[in-house]
Amino acid sequence: MKRRLLKLAVAFVILAGIVFWIGTSIHASMGYSVQATFTTLPPNDDSFIAWLKAQAGIVQAHVDRETNDRRAETVLRVRLIQVQNLFGRPGFPEGIDRACEQFGYGPPGTKFQDARR
Repeated sequence: MKRRLLKLAVAFVILAGIVFWIGTSIHASMGYSVQATFTTLPPNDDSFIAWLKAQAGIVQAHVDRETNDRRAETVLRVRLIQVQNLFGRPGFPEGIDRACEQFGYGPPGTKFQDARR
């Protein structure tokens, strides 16, 4: 009985190790599209794009602006491609709202959320 339990425990540990190895070794590209609204923006998005590209796993970043004159606000749409392992690491960049504030975007009308299109 003890021998059987030991074999089962060893098999479980080996299986868990294989799952962990596969999950951390295989990578996939994930696309994200988020947007927020701002009333003031810097002249260009170059510093913000450079910050995005410096984040873990980001291989491509693109920023679009869409002005709504009636509301006197601009929608800032951010599209990213990020390489992640099968466990979703590294995760989506944290601090994107703080980075916008640091680079002269503000005040935010909405925080970043999934883009509608």
